[in-house]
Amino acid sequence: MADWTELDTNGLLPGEPLTSAKALAFFENPVAMAEGAVNAPKVVSEALNLLQIRSLGSQNVTALNLDRIATLFVIGVVGGNGTDVGVSRLEYQLSSDNGSSFGLATTIVFVSNDTTFGSERNIGAVFVDMVGFNAIRFQTNSGLAIAIGVEGVSP
Repeated sequence: MADWTELDTNGLLPGEPLTSAKALAFFENPVAMAEGAVNAPKVVSEALNLLQIRSLGSQNVTALNLDRIATLFVIGVVGGNGTDVGVSRLEYQLSSDNGSSFGLATTIVFVSNDTTFGSERNIGAVFVDMVGFNAIRFQTNSGLAIAIGVEGVSP
């Protein structure tokens, strides 16, 4: 396993010599990060993936195999068309058995459509704790969700 070497940014300024110790750190640090070396920044590839889920009508969209994502940042938009009176909402449900079953729905954002006010939109955002869960299902009757993994867990 490669060792992580902390580099002082002052030693990387223009005119500073490139020593063999710095060159070795440039060579080993990416490997040390990938291997999860002590004190190395943790990088989980799944946490960097962008999941864009677009749901129209009453469509459900599910993302599976999220075992290595600890936190999702979800941004949701819902809206009415100004002709339907009712409530438009975006909800999510979590699963710990990779989508075989889901828990109760949690509302991210909703808007009450009233023809008096015309077309209405609402935006909401939430951090979803995924620890212990490996799938998420988004449900909407008129909306869009974008989910980004922002924190991962070690393998």
